[in-house]
Amino acid sequence: MKAFDSDPRHRWLFCFTHPDDEIALAAWMRRLASSGAEVWAGWSVSNPTREAEARAVMRFLGVSEARLFFFDAPDGDACEHLASLQGRWAEAMMLSNPSRIVVCAFECGHLDHDSTNYAVTHAVADISGECEVYEFPIYHTYL
Repeated sequence: MKAFDSDPRHRWLFCFTHPDDEIALAAWMRRLASSGAEVWAGWSVSNPTREAEARAVMRFLGVSEARLFFFDAPDGDACEHLASLQGRWAEAMMLSNPSRIVVCAFECGHLDHDSTNYAVTHAVADISGECEVYEFPIYHTYL
């Protein structure tokens, strides 16, 4: 097993915090979509303008609009919505049935990013998920 495996039998769920965080993985997502792998993506924090931007990016990357989730937690305040986010990420996981989940790392660097990591990690435990979970760094410190 290797993390960067574009085997089209894998189903991927990318769990982002803000629309624009996908820039860290856009090339990989495009490669997966081009290989025929099922790619899903979601965002904890969004608003209508940022959601439209994310939808346009996903179209460019080859990710179906039917495979996108937007949870609308307020920017800078996701930590006040952990229970809701955890439940919504669990629902996304049940719908997408991923074999691999990618989420931003818990880095004690940005409360919204750390909240997404917490919600996703606990959602996996809630649904007894047996998928592989990968973290990617964002590196935004509280300084």
